[in-house]
Amino acid sequence: MCCSRHSPPYARSNSLTSFATRFHSSRIPRCSRLCSLSSPLGPLFISAVRNGVTREFEDASDVWSRTLESREASRTRSQSGPSARKKPSQLFLPSTTTITHTSPTPAQLESIASSPPNVPPPVLASYPPLAVFTNALLSALNGLRLLAPASLLHDLLNALDGALARATTSLLSYMRASADDRNNSTTTPSAEEKKREEDVVRAVGTVYVKVFIPFVRRALVEGVYGIKVGDLQAKSEMIEDLRRAVEELQGQLEENVDA
Repeated sequence: MCCSRHSPPYARSNSLTSFATRFHSSRIPRCSRLCSLSSPLGPLFISAVRNGVTREFEDASDVWSRTLESREASRTRSQSGPSARKKPSQLFLPSTTTITHTSPTPAQLESIASSPPNVPPPVLASYPPLAVFTNALLSALNGLRLLAPASLLHDLLNALDGALARATTSLLSYMRASADDRNNSTTTPSAEEKKREEDVVRAVGTVYVKVFIPFVRRALVEGVYGIKVGDLQAKSEMIEDLRRAVEELQGQLEENVDA
């Protein structure tokens, strides 16, 4: 047995329509369709689900990290040195936009926090790589929600947090490297261009920490298992690696504000 893989791990479209319909909450009571896992095959099934979903979380995180490491392909053949790292506006914003996205307001964040756990916040679709990452995680949850062993909630939340910790560390590394590129560039960017790139970094980082992470954790706990995150109390706390990575990322965002 293995976990369901009826959905592709990544949606090819960045449109909000496909993005917002990737995840649907199950109305099935927790474990009512699990039958009895006391049979000899029960432990094997639970182990297969744990391993399969964990692998999908890790795969999603790996693709996100590779995206952040991508370079400008146009420079690989024209220059003898290494290709340039993509600027934040090139990496995170749709190629057709000329507008720098701003961070969510406190009122928007409050609204997002109280929204249904199966509806992705529209702001995530403003940043295609983040939308793709979200889609990949929701694809894993779509397979899980059909037959989710209640005993795996804590394990899967830890697995999700582990994948998010690695993804957060990758984003932090990109932000630091991008700042070094702007400060040490051989061609001095204009003040307007530098501010635009810093604004994009700040907006992406803020959305990632305050919208993306809370949403995908709620999508697992509330959307799949039907349990309020707050009801888990200590069990819903982030693992240490994720908490530390988030704190470092927030510190980097504050440095950008002060710069």
